[in-house]
Amino acid sequence: MLIIFAISSIVLLHVLIIYTPLVSKQWQTIAIFGISILLSLAHIIYQISDYFTGEGITTGVIYHVIHGQIGEANVLGAYTTLLTVSLTTIAGYALLFFITRRALKYHRRNTYIPLWLLYLYALVLILTHPLPYNIWRLIQVPTIDVEYIEKKVVPLLSNSTTDPLAFETYMPQTPVIPIADVSQKNLLLIYLEGIEQTFSDATIFPNLTPNLTTLAEQHTTFTNIGQIDPASFTIGGMVASQCGLPLFSSTSNESHEGMKSSFLGGATCLGDILKQYGYTNTYIGGAESSFAGKKTFLSSHGYDTIIGKDELIEQLNLESRELHNWGVYDDILFDTYYQTFLELSKAGTPFMLTTLTLDTHPPLGYVSPECTGANLPKQSNTMLDAIACTDYLIGRLIEKVQQSPYYAQTTIVIVSDHLAMKSDATKLLENKSRTNRILIIDNTNSKDIYKSYGTTLDTGTTILPYIGFQGRIGLGFDIRDNKKVPVRQAITYVYSNWYFDIISLWDPPIFTNPITINAKAREVTIENETYTIPSFINFTPSWESAITFRYALPEDTLLKYPAQMEPFKTYLLIEECRLLDPDIQHSVPYCVGYGSNNTIVTVEPILEKTIEISKEVFTSKAISE
Repeated sequence: MLIIFAISSIVLLHVLIIYTPLVSKQWQTIAIFGISILLSLAHIIYQISDYFTGEGITTGVIYHVIHGQIGEANVLGAYTTLLTVSLTTIAGYALLFFITRRALKYHRRNTYIPLWLLYLYALVLILTHPLPYNIWRLIQVPTIDVEYIEKKVVPLLSNSTTDPLAFETYMPQTPVIPIADVSQKNLLLIYLEGIEQTFSDATIFPNLTPNLTTLAEQHTTFTNIGQIDPASFTIGGMVASQCGLPLFSSTSNESHEGMKSSFLGGATCLGDILKQYGYTNTYIGGAESSFAGKKTFLSSHGYDTIIGKDELIEQLNLESRELHNWGVYDDILFDTYYQTFLELSKAGTPFMLTTLTLDTHPPLGYVSPECTGANLPKQSNTMLDAIACTDYLIGRLIEKVQQSPYYAQTTIVIVSDHLAMKSDATKLLENKSRTNRILIIDNTNSKDIYKSYGTTLDTGTTILPYIGFQGRIGLGFDIRDNKKVPVRQAITYVYSNWYFDIISLWDPPIFTNPITINAKAREVTIENETYTIPSFINFTPSWESAITFRYALPEDTLLKYPAQMEPFKTYLLIEECRLLDPDIQHSVPYCVGYGSNNTIVTVEPILEKTIEISKEVFTSKAISE
């Protein structure tokens, strides 16, 4: 399709030059340049998105673009091929533009075709590209059989008298509580980066994951776990599995990197519940902990300690050979994870210890040094080698936990964070039935295989009974309950209607107490919620706030927001003085602008390390007389 598109675009530009003599050369140049830009952008946007996902543009792509979350991973090293293709595309279209522009000087034209016909051809060409289809697919609202839901789904819910399509109808009505006469267990929660259940299908990948396969045969496994689109990337998968919610976020929050203390603050997630019952919650991962807002999410939902790449490098004195493009190798990660498990177990306090592997991060995959001497069977590509290596490492980790004196008090849950993204390995998954992985290991010797349909939204709820709790988390239902299959299926169709319900769970602070701005720390605090500056904070008449950050945006972006304000809204604009008011001395780094409607009324430099703005002071400076 893309090859046909490229050839057709060349033909279009050639015809545009030869057969439009009635148009001046100036307009002809503009037309050629404009169409070249459109065609190259369509190519590049689709190529980049598809290279990550294998499905073109998805909600995961949009999330990372909107929120500016690239992190400090060596993407140049990881995506050399992608960058090469993109740069080649740009260079190719630039060369084509200059060649065709130059040809205008010398070519004699005798045939006439109306310019509008060529533009129509260009429009058809763009619309037949996969990019517009991707966009159409994203904005589509699924058809919902309301009658079916009323008759077959709602009667299975505890609050069956309410609106069959309402968000509240599907949310839990009672809190999670301990199961009576059952001791609560410690939880080891292990996310495997993209190692879905399908990789353990021996008919496709013989002997690729022998350790995970053996563990599944000896313990409890769930084999029919799908995913919704907002859970198709790592942070979306973590939110789905721990909170039972799709990751919807307001585009006014330009970056979750800027949200230092709140991420879906109105949701109750697994970490919140366990924290309430005295658990210590720890996360250890090999990537940047702040990547895609992961650190903010975890710290907002009950995690006491969050360790990422930087902390591991510092604690373990790691050298560059012990790192790859995305972070720390899994062999080092698992060693640290196991030592932390021992320390937490010895402390005697109940705990949840979470990790996320990294070696199988697309597009290439990385093989931990420990696996090079393990004589693992050579696979057909590097990603499959990385999966085989992670399988070997997870087998060794689980064996050590099982041999420890603390195994009886521990439940191990191994899950895929999402279905595998595009890589050399996913070529072998085309046209296959693909499912996520949920594997639960404990000392009960249960050998259960559950084939009931569920999604990663159900993961947290399904885990609860295995650690001594009962209840539901978010939209999740226990996958073992076959009667709830129609409910779980219905949610996959209905959830997109709950966008605004879920957005409300971001729980924006209401301006009541004085706002604190710490210019030195580059922070602003509203009602105990802390955000980075520069930032733009607007308030409704009832003083609810909405925060936009400048992170990963052009530096003049925030200055455009006041002109876009709706009537009766007031706002604070905290920005560098050189941008907000050039007349203020540059020795003062930050200024604060007070405004209402679409006018900045007052601009003041932040002269102290910390200033406080009460509601009364704000009103007097933001509203013009």
